[in-house]
Amino acid sequence: MNEDLRGLRALQFRDDKIKKLKSALKASESELSLVKDELAATKAVALHRPTRARRRSKLASASRSKVANHFILGITDNHFTQIVEPETSGGNLHNETVARGRIRSVFEQADAIVRDVGKESPVGEILLWFGGDSMVNADLHPHFRRITPYEPHEELSIVESIFEDILDFASDSSLVTKATRIHGSLSNHGRDGKKEDVSAEIAFRRSFDVTLYRHVFPRYNIPFHIEPSYWGVEQVGGVKTCLHHGHRVSLKENSLGLPMPNWGQLNRRLSHPRHRGTKLFMHGHFHTAMEAINDSFSYVSAGSTVGQDGYSYDLLFPDNIPSQPLIQIRDGRVLKVHRLECP
Repeated sequence: MNEDLRGLRALQFRDDKIKKLKSALKASESELSLVKDELAATKAVALHRPTRARRRSKLASASRSKVANHFILGITDNHFTQIVEPETSGGNLHNETVARGRIRSVFEQADAIVRDVGKESPVGEILLWFGGDSMVNADLHPHFRRITPYEPHEELSIVESIFEDILDFASDSSLVTKATRIHGSLSNHGRDGKKEDVSAEIAFRRSFDVTLYRHVFPRYNIPFHIEPSYWGVEQVGGVKTCLHHGHRVSLKENSLGLPMPNWGQLNRRLSHPRHRGTKLFMHGHFHTAMEAINDSFSYVSAGSTVGQDGYSYDLLFPDNIPSQPLIQIRDGRVLKVHRLECP
């Protein structure tokens, strides 16, 4: 009797288990059916809107692929009123008229490059660097009276008008956007006094450069900074940049005959807390066009628009074609230095 009862209970337990499995299977089939219906509906919607979905994807990928380009235009060592005779300079002719034409050419070339780049990818920050020595200043050394016909106060007025001309042009070109700014540096020629001041604080008060910057820059709707020390710092396109006129840098020819800075001296300067992390160092002063580009650090000697004069010809300085640099920055590094030649 007990065995029959146990067998009956076992059969009943098995039947209950089968019923539960069948119920679970039915529920699963029902859920699977709902999933299939949702999937079919989704496919149907997708088939009705294929173009729109693809267009969004293309726009998104195009936006990601276009990286902004940033620019620094160097305007330095122009010596706008200096008279250079071909007979004493190895063939270079320079005067106020030539100077105006050369600096205008620099700005026209820079505008064309930035405009062309802007057709292919966005243009970000633009820095206009005024590096100094726009004046000759007849009071600095007696022999300088022979190479400019103007006294300092007369020359100051003429250079001011040239600054206005180039900034008028820039304001109507691709060089001035909402992301454009100006940086003005101290130099050695633009000073009131025969002896060069070691102290930047005194030089700042005596500087003709600063006088020009203060008179001209505020007339334009462009943010500007006048650097009170000899060593300026800017961030352009993620590249920390040190800007210096160049008269505190030692430049000599290397074994290949190329003008290069004293790297030990420059390294000590750039190890200063304010300059640590510098990825681009640019200077003027030597009227020499030279650059060395690397992903981690780039060096640019800006050149000049006055070109070779009697002084540099006698001392066998490199006979560079008059030029100014337009530095192109992308992806947080210097991509290229465009040499804007103006012979």
